[in-house]
Amino acid sequence: MYQNAENIKSYYENQIRELQDLFLQYRNYMQGLESQIKIKDRQISSLQSEISQLKSQLQQFGQTPSNPYNNPPQVRSRTIESSPLQNTYANQSNLSSPQMVTIDDYNNGARVNKRKCPICGAMGFAIKEFEDKTRIISYIPRRIYAMKKVCTKCFNEF
Repeated sequence: MYQNAENIKSYYENQIRELQDLFLQYRNYMQGLESQIKIKDRQISSLQSEISQLKSQLQQFGQTPSNPYNNPPQVRSRTIESSPLQNTYANQSNLSSPQMVTIDDYNNGARVNKRKCPICGAMGFAIKEFEDKTRIISYIPRRIYAMKKVCTKCFNEF
C-alpha cells in the first residue's frame, strides 16, 4: 500500500516538475514576443513621425497630401479592334442614355467576329472545330475539353 502511495506521489511530483518547466518555457516565449512587440511599436512610431515630416514638407511646397484610396488612379482603357456595335457604345459620352442599336449594327458586328485562319486568312466553312483532348477545362459534371480550330486549306491548327 505504501509503495502505491509513493509511486503516485512520485508520479505527481514528476508531473508538477514537467508542468513547471513548460510554464517557464512559455514565460520565456511570452517575454520574447513582448520584446518583439516593443520593437515593432518603436518602428511604427518612427514611421509615423517620418510620415508627418513628409506631409509637412509637401505642405511647404504647396501640395496637399492625397489619400490613394479616396482618389483611385485613372485606368487607361486598351483599344481593341472591335465591331461596329462595340464602337457605338465606345463613342458614347454619357452611358446613362444609351443610343438605339439597329439590327444592321448587330449583323455587322457578328461578321467581324467570325473565325479566321491566322496564316492563310480562310474564313467560314474552311475552319473546323475539334475537341482538344489534351486540354481539359472541367471534370464536373463531365469532362469538358477545350476547342481546337483547324484550317482545311493550310491545315494550320490554332
